[in-house]
Amino acid sequence: MIQTATRLFPLWAVLFSALAYAAPSLFTPLKPSLFFLLGLVMFSMGISLKASNFLNIIKSPKPIVLSLLLQFLCMPFFAWAISSWLQLPLMLATGMMLVALAPAAQRPTLSLFSQK
Repeated sequence: MIQTATRLFPLWAVLFSALAYAAPSLFTPLKPSLFFLLGLVMFSMGISLKASNFLNIIKSPKPIVLSLLLQFLCMPFFAWAISSWLQLPLMLATGMMLVALAPAAQRPTLSLFSQK
């Protein structure tokens, strides 16, 4: 059961994102605990890693290199493209670029976690 729920994580992420977009008031009470919840997610992923996971990355660095390329090339390009397409004001477009260029808190953890 837990393996199925874990394997479907991308689906859960999309569904909950759509729900949060459609009804943000459902998630507003969680705002004060956002940093704690993010830390909990990162801790729970990190605690399940073993030394062999890190050795696998050294043996096969292709997923990490791909993750870095996507983070620092594709993400900024798409942020620029979307902000240009939507004709966002300069401040919003700059914010999108900064978010796209900043490594996300859990992306490196997810990259390691996917090596399991």
